[in-house]
Amino acid sequence: MDYYQLPRISNSDLTIAMHLITHTPYRKPETAFRFGGVFHELLLEPEKFRAESCEELDIRLLYRMYRTVISNQYCQSLLQDSEKEKVVLWQESTTEIACKCKLDLIVDPNSETPYVVDFKTTSARNLSAFLNCCRMYHYDRQMAFYADSIGAKQVCLIGVSKKVKRLFFVQKYATSAFVEEGRRKYRHLLRKVQERDLFETIYYARNNGSHESGSTQLNEPCPTYHTA
Repeated sequence: MDYYQLPRISNSDLTIAMHLITHTPYRKPETAFRFGGVFHELLLEPEKFRAESCEELDIRLLYRMYRTVISNQYCQSLLQDSEKEKVVLWQESTTEIACKCKLDLIVDPNSETPYVVDFKTTSARNLSAFLNCCRMYHYDRQMAFYADSIGAKQVCLIGVSKKVKRLFFVQKYATSAFVEEGRRKYRHLLRKVQERDLFETIYYARNNGSHESGSTQLNEPCPTYHTA
C-alpha cells in the first residue's frame, strides 16, 4: 500500500485535525506542496526526479535552491551520512494511536543517538523570518512528532530560501522548549482525534485535499506556540 494511503495518522493529518477541532475549513495548499515535493525529490531522491514533473514550476529556482544546499559543507556531510526518505511506522505512547512519518534524513541511523533533519522550502529572507514560519506552520509539532517516532535526541530544521541564496538552521535537542511545546501540541491533537473518533474524517480530507466545516468538528482552541 502506498505510504499516503496507510490508515495511520501523520503530522499532516494533525493539521487536518486542527482545522476540524477549531471548526475551520481545510484546504491543502497544492502549489506549495507540489513545489516542496519536487524539491525534496531533486535533493533526496534524484533518481526519481523528472524535469517533466516541473510543469508550471520555476525549474531554475528549484536548481538554484538545490545548488545552495549541496554547496554547503554541513549539508554535504548530512546527505552523505544519513538514511533518506525513511518511512517510520510507530505507535504513540500516550494514546497508542498508530502513526506514520516519512523522514527527510536520519543522520547516524545505526547509532544510539540518531537525529532527524528536515528541509523546508521557505520565502523567508533571514533567520528571524524563518523562525516566524516555524511558529506559523507548527514546525515544532512536526519535529517533536518526528523525533519521537525514532527516539531521536536532536532535530534540525534547514530552511532553504526561495528569495535569497541562504540556508537557515534551527537545531534543537528533543528536550528543548521548542520540541516540548511541539510534543504538547501533537499529543493534544491525537487525544482529540481519539476522543471524537475523527480518523475516517481525516482520511477523507487527506484523500480529497479539503474538508468543509461540519458536525464532526469541535469548536475549541488548539494549543498555541509559547516561546521559552
